Amino acid sequence: MTGHINYGGRVTDDNDRRCLLTTLQKYYCIENLEDGYMYSDSGKYYAPAFGDLESYKTYIDGLPL
Repeated sequence: MTGHINYGGRVTDDNDRRCLLTTLQKYYCIENLEDGYMYSDSGKYYAPAFGDLESYKTYIDGLPL
């Protein structure tokens, strides 16, 4: 729904829309609410566990440039 409503009006090419919706399926899923869900196979990109601001800053600083 997010892809159609938020981006759908701005994406006019059918192939671009298909790419957008496929990408959103990876990141907008119930599994990403679970601890340990990885956004990439490398294990570098994941939603950090609930914590304070400093723990989030530490996680962000540790991400690859």
